[in-house]
Amino acid sequence: LASRDPEIFKNLEISQQGIDTIWKTIGKVPDTVPMYNYLCAKLAATDINYLLIDIIQKIASNNPNVP
Repeated sequence: LASRDPEIFKNLEISQQGIDTIWKTIGKVPDTVPMYNYLCAKLAATDINYLLIDIIQKIASNNPNVP
């Protein structure tokens, strides 16, 4: 996702609204649609939410471009 939109780190919010926006974007980017479909089929919405929060926190903690 970041390769398609490098500015995503500037607007990265670890909030429900930010997670919802990222999730919707993942469902629209052709490179990430298979992952989106897989997660929708295998996990409950709450589990997907927690998974995305954890992933974003790890990316943010490892990326010096995130405020």
